[in-house]
Amino acid sequence: MLLFRLYIAYYLRSGKEAVLSVSSIYPRKTMTNRTRLQSMAKPHKYDQKAEKTKDGELVSSYMCSPESAAEEFEISKRLYYQLTGRSQPKERDVLMYRIIQSFKPGEVTPEQANEIAYELAMKFTGGRHQFVVATHTDRAHIHSHIEINSTMDYSDKSTFSTASGRDYQYVVLQVTLKEKFIGTGSGNLTELEKCINDQARKGHRLHTITPANGGSKGLMGGDRIQATMVLGKII
Repeated sequence: MLLFRLYIAYYLRSGKEAVLSVSSIYPRKTMTNRTRLQSMAKPHKYDQKAEKTKDGELVSSYMCSPESAAEEFEISKRLYYQLTGRSQPKERDVLMYRIIQSFKPGEVTPEQANEIAYELAMKFTGGRHQFVVATHTDRAHIHSHIEINSTMDYSDKSTFSTASGRDYQYVVLQVTLKEKFIGTGSGNLTELEKCINDQARKGHRLHTITPANGGSKGLMGGDRIQATMVLGKII
């Protein structure tokens, strides 16, 4: 479903004549028979195909890594829920906003198109949402796919105002708990403890801690667990 379409003229550094771009904006929701994460990962994977983006040279991002953008978008959404307790019904929940920005053949170089799309995404989000820009050169007309996280990023010392009017500063840390070489249990719980104590000395308190599979195996097949900690400080 098309939300709206923008026609924007850009003046390139190389000349005085303006080039016209057409930008179409669409909402992305959870796909049928897919999880929220899977629904975000699929378009990211398509957008960043090597044959479309000069082996990834035409992929740029803001507040996330292109390779793990879907996972990082998901972390922001989970953090938002932890901080606010608010969520949308699945059928109404917009996960990302997709912008396709196109130019007439020969008007811009792939690098210019990527730079222009990045600038558009930054203005669209105000620098408060994660996004990935992938410029495609597999068609006669150069065009960019922009995937914007619908959820504002509250990690890395972002601020969030509670209903009571107080401002909180949040820090998000991640520690991977590794299996011991011999025996069972984690071999680096002291690292987790150190992280918490270091933040406590800075005036932060532990708000939540969420364990998740780290995606890799430890010795003898034991899972590595990734602990995501949200620490808050009244400012």
